[in-house]
Amino acid sequence: MANSKKQSSDTLSEDQLKEKVGVTDWHEVDAPGFLRFAAEMPKMDRDVALQVVRQFPHFKALARESLDSLDKGVQGVLDTGWKSQKKVHESFRRYQQLLEREIERADDPESRMRIIGLFNEAIDKEIKLNTEHKSFALKVLGVAGTAAVIVVGAGIVALGGKASFGQKN
Repeated sequence: MANSKKQSSDTLSEDQLKEKVGVTDWHEVDAPGFLRFAAEMPKMDRDVALQVVRQFPHFKALARESLDSLDKGVQGVLDTGWKSQKKVHESFRRYQQLLEREIERADDPESRMRIIGLFNEAIDKEIKLNTEHKSFALKVLGVAGTAAVIVVGAGIVALGGKASFGQKN
């Protein structure tokens, strides 16, 4: 169903939206396509968004499936990141144990000071990597949260509620 309503140059027509989502008919939309649709909502005219949402066959199920899929994806990314973090921390722990043995064997103060410097470097690197991991995790959660808000916004539109898509209403 083509959108006959004239669109402004900064909003998507229904046909442009179908192309971005990768469907020829809204009945073809799956969970990933629904998330792509939701991501494009800020670029849509409110009337076009309402018209499109009305064409989704099982909107609630599709929204729920999309959020579940998003949740699983985020959890997978975070789990993989955590497994990697554990390996890094284990490597640092082994390195610190090696340095502890070396400091016990060191006979002169200069060697001990050098080993203490290596300890400090290792601790600083581990702290930096841990901070980077936390920052990454927060970014992943932020993206997921944004996507969830967009899906909920699509739900509001589907229920006929008022939603602002970057317009002052």
